[in-house]
Amino acid sequence: MVFTAVWPLIDLTVIVGMFKLLRWADRSFTSDKFVTHLPSIQTYVDLYAGPDFAIQWRYGSILFQVSVALFFGAGIPILYLTTFMGCAIQYIVDRLLCCYFYRAPPTYDDRITRTAATVISFFALVAPFGAWMQLKSK
Repeated sequence: MVFTAVWPLIDLTVIVGMFKLLRWADRSFTSDKFVTHLPSIQTYVDLYAGPDFAIQWRYGSILFQVSVALFFGAGIPILYLTTFMGCAIQYIVDRLLCCYFYRAPPTYDDRITRTAATVISFFALVAPFGAWMQLKSK
């Protein structure tokens, strides 16, 4: 869970570093931003505008962390803190990347959020199994 919590920081370093390196290589390893070797305007825009924002990976990560914390949290209480830190790191990294790195994300309706809330409510049904795990360990 600690690895899952810090994964957004690793992802931030790798993806932003890769795009910075590709942009620097396009400029022939100089700092002159007016030099490019790309053949068309569209390839230039694709390189310098950043990638598309993929929300499905963010929701998957959050749902995984919350489900593990609800299922095993009664037996391993540190999971609650780990999940909180993971969600906070994910939020901060996503806010920074949306503001400074990704293209403008498409407008999403509330259907994704409602579906995620429904899935989390099913995770709450399995929370008593974590308490049973704690009782069995004594």
